Parts: sequence; structure tokens; C-alpha cells
Amino acid sequence: MISEWTYTSHWVDWELEESIANRDKIICMGFNDGPPQLRFPEIVARLQLTVYTWDHEPLGKLINE
Repeated sequence: MISEWTYTSHWVDWELEESIANRDKIICMGFNDGPPQLRFPEIVARLQLTVYTWDHEPLGKLINE
């Protein structure tokens, strides 16, 4: 989940780097009512990860792909 201050967390960066090292799937989602212009962690932009709007149905499909 990406929120307004996610990009400031060194733990998020660590978690994403670990996921990449483990070849885990990374699914980025933000809340529908979040700020219109979220600032994403640098790694999200670098890897050009898609950021989805929070919805449990597509999330289930993404997990199972």
C-alpha cells in the first residue's frame, strides 16, 4: 500500500529490495481517496512498477497471475 509518506520510509525501500532479490512479485496499490499526486518510493519509478487503485478483486487476480 502506498500512502502519502511511504516514500520516506527506509523500511519500505528495504522491503522492496528484498522482494526484488527474492524474485517476489511486487504489487503496488494506493487508496482511492489518497492525495492526487502521490510521491512514490524511488525504486517504484526506477522499475516502472504499475500502481493500482486499491480494490480487493483485482488484487486477488494480480496475486494469482
